[in-house]
Amino acid sequence: MAGKITVLIGSPRANGNSAKIAKAIADECQAMGKEVATFHLDKIEGLRGCRACNACKKRGGCIAKDPTLPILESIAGSEGIVLSTPLYFNVESGQLKLVLDRFYGFLSEDFKTFLPGTQKAAVVVSCMTGEESSEDCASHLRQVCSMCGIQPVGTIAVCDPGDEKNTLTPEILERAKDIAHKL
Repeated sequence: MAGKITVLIGSPRANGNSAKIAKAIADECQAMGKEVATFHLDKIEGLRGCRACNACKKRGGCIAKDPTLPILESIAGSEGIVLSTPLYFNVESGQLKLVLDRFYGFLSEDFKTFLPGTQKAAVVVSCMTGEESSEDCASHLRQVCSMCGIQPVGTIAVCDPGDEKNTLTPEILERAKDIAHKL
């Protein structure tokens, strides 16, 4: 096995634009022999954000035993992650935000990462309004990854104003494959 990739699907739509693009990246990773763990965040009951207990600063990771913990453990054990989200009011979905807040557990008191520092990230954002907004959100997601020592290696930010779900063009598929090879 060539390694592990963790895919976080922040869309409540299993066939939404961001989910389809993330799946294309995951499929290419699997074709390369990588293990892929996919989490459809909307389907996980009891997903919780950070409780700000700060126990992670002493333990070296989040201590909350809830449905979010297996996601964090998968990320910690992966060589790459895919963050995928639709854009809601110019920010990531609430489902993804809950998990991102828990990335705080990957950081020490002085904001050094507990992660190995060799991980890579792909960011996928889709929206129905203005590509500038999707790029702003993608930039924020890349910053979160960088803070945690996860190197962003590729972004796909798409806009589908008519909600026609036709963003999986040959060009986007090629970009998804290219990003998969960087993970």
